[in-house]
Amino acid sequence: MAQRKTINKDDLKPGLSMERTVLRKENRKFEYEHVPLKKIEVEGQSVREAVDDDHVVELSLSMQKNGLLEPIVLQKKANNTYQLIAGFHRLTAAHRLAWESIPAHVIVGPVENIKALALIENVVRKDMSLKEECDAVAYLVDTEKLSTSQMCDLLGKSRAWVDRRLVSINLPDDLKGPLFDGILPAGHAELLGGIEDESQRKWLTSWALQNRPPKSALAEMVSVTINSPTLSNAVEVGLKTAQEISKTSPFLRTCQS
Repeated sequence: MAQRKTINKDDLKPGLSMERTVLRKENRKFEYEHVPLKKIEVEGQSVREAVDDDHVVELSLSMQKNGLLEPIVLQKKANNTYQLIAGFHRLTAAHRLAWESIPAHVIVGPVENIKALALIENVVRKDMSLKEECDAVAYLVDTEKLSTSQMCDLLGKSRAWVDRRLVSINLPDDLKGPLFDGILPAGHAELLGGIEDESQRKWLTSWALQNRPPKSALAEMVSVTINSPTLSNAVEVGLKTAQEISKTSPFLRTCQS
């Protein structure tokens, strides 16, 4: 007989689990069970492909020695199987250890923000690329409508960490490429993002990639670039001046020349 008990939101201790923090906001209840691994379904990720991942290997060694410190989160389906909500790496480690069942918090009722929970867990527990982190933050802001403070609490990250990724999201596309490829430092990309003129920005970005200047030197270059007229502005001013001269009398025009 599976071990089962109902857990109310007030029974969950703050800081124990990021995914349960999200669900606690929705006033949800959980049932604690030991669920057979063969009954747990995973969408979009392959347990077989991930069993040799360095993080999974390290986690399985810890689980073998200390047990599972934080149960996974599941949702029960109509066909008596379970959908994984959060805990992919813990589940994979359990498969690697050949466990027959795994401790789990089974959510009572439907869940709408499965993607948000998966993103939060990945950011907290997995080495993600900067682009993946920015995509996760963008989803949490645009779709889940989370504030900066809420994301700091859920992700366990500083405000500076969240703010930097929010800035990266809004950078021009010509800066995102080298930034996400790791060849342009985030601080340099933020400085270059302040240049509105695309041709000037691309030229200075190319210069920065070739010369790799310190941030202070690039800041001076950006300041000079922003305060200098663009080629189109210079041409416009020149044409306007020529038109004004053409309207004056020949005598004054000769003096001006």
